[in-house]
Amino acid sequence: MDACLARASILSYNSCMRSLPTALALPVKDNLMHPTVVTASTLCVLFFSTLTRSTLGFGDALVAMPFLAMLLGMQTATPLVALVSTLISLMILVRHWHDVDFRMTWRLMAAAACGVPVGLYYLTRVPEPIAQMLLGLLLIGFSLYSLRRPSRSQIRVSRHTAYVFGFAAGALGGAYNTVGPILVMYGRLRGWPPEQFRATLQSCFFPAYGSIVIGHSLAGLITPQILQYFVLSLPLVCLAIYLGGRLHTSISQVHFTRYVNVVLLLIGIFMCIRAYTAHAHAHAHAPTQVPTQAPTQAKVHTALWAMQLTIPSGLSANRAERF
Repeated sequence: MDACLARASILSYNSCMRSLPTALALPVKDNLMHPTVVTASTLCVLFFSTLTRSTLGFGDALVAMPFLAMLLGMQTATPLVALVSTLISLMILVRHWHDVDFRMTWRLMAAAACGVPVGLYYLTRVPEPIAQMLLGLLLIGFSLYSLRRPSRSQIRVSRHTAYVFGFAAGALGGAYNTVGPILVMYGRLRGWPPEQFRATLQSCFFPAYGSIVIGHSLAGLITPQILQYFVLSLPLVCLAIYLGGRLHTSISQVHFTRYVNVVLLLIGIFMCIRAYTAHAHAHAHAPTQVPTQAPTQAKVHTALWAMQLTIPSGLSANRAERF
């Protein structure tokens, strides 16, 4: 089955490459690069981000968004990554549904649904840079401790704590679209084996990304340009999922845990950088650009500027749908 998937991916990629010249007429961010270079670069980024997600179970936005935001702009990159991420979750779930801990997924999702309204309530009450900085510092501290003392970091939390972590993930998701890191931390603390870790995370991410895609569709953000990029990327995405699955099975438990901690560390660092730059930019431009404007307009301007420089919050890429 794996061999058939790989062969189908290569054949589909060859057929797509024959029609590549017509697809290369896609608009380019600021017209600074040739459309051929932009399209080829976009496909490469999606391939490596999918390979990361297929191998570890998360982290695709960490790889994709910084580069796609520069190549395509946030309004194109955000729905594109959401579409690809939904497809990745679905394909992994179809092939590895037997590794999913559905009881744990139900608890996490039910608690997250209760946490979303709380996050929405505090959205305008807690400044986003502060929340992002605190979460980033938490991820940095957790990952560094796990890397330095791996034997002491194997704390098995109770399965009932899924309600606590799910509620926290839902609250952060409702307020700042930051769901992934909390769920990844919970999987680490539960000591899930790599197969269960990867598959169970997809059972949580699939409804989350699916709802993002639906929201983007209803808002008219999924344009023909995005669909063309998505169709062109399908062969490489399928190939990356196949290769990531092979890499996943070849990684030992110890190395898998180490890689997860490294990615969590990188996400925490980027979140802290994003929070700091957003805070600094707001203070630098508030006196001159928004002396009499509403706070909401200043917040939107600051958030858009920050997203152009760094990755979006957490593991999902859906910040732009608010703007």
